[in-house]
Amino acid sequence: PAVRKGVLDFLQTSRRPVAGGKRKNAWSLPEPEVQKPEVDGKIRLVSFPNRKMLIEIAILEQRCDDAVTIYREHAKTRRWGWGIDEQLAKAVVRSHPDVALSIWQSIAEELIAQVKPKAYIEAARYLRQMHKVYEQTSRLAEWKTLIMTLRVKHKAKRRLMEVLDGLEEDRKLID
Repeated sequence: PAVRKGVLDFLQTSRRPVAGGKRKNAWSLPEPEVQKPEVDGKIRLVSFPNRKMLIEIAILEQRCDDAVTIYREHAKTRRWGWGIDEQLAKAVVRSHPDVALSIWQSIAEELIAQVKPKAYIEAARYLRQMHKVYEQTSRLAEWKTLIMTLRVKHKAKRRLMEVLDGLEEDRKLID
């Protein structure tokens, strides 16, 4: 527990735990052999708090509420790659379906904005995941509204319309 506390505190504040002693941030393990990296005599700066790592730890520890809270804090400041977004959405789809839907929708919209047929196909993958969640939460009306909105907003994108048609055909086969 002391090591976990020290690591989480470091990821939040960048304060390295101190070996031994009875201080608040005491480290129960020996001092690490590897010291802080230096570049041209200057210490390399790492962005803190390291929210990506904190989210990964919260997901690993199945603390979905904490993961979502950290994600929302970070979403206010800046963006990162989709990897952690996807990981979070998959982890919280049962406990926080709206967060998962929001993440998948933003990824799908960013892909559609690329105006590339391959990106449309990749966006369809996220839209299918969204459909499952809407279906499981008995919110198919919202799904239909989303698809209709995409059709109206992107009506000039013929290839996207074909992909959306394919999504509707998939749904009809399931029904």
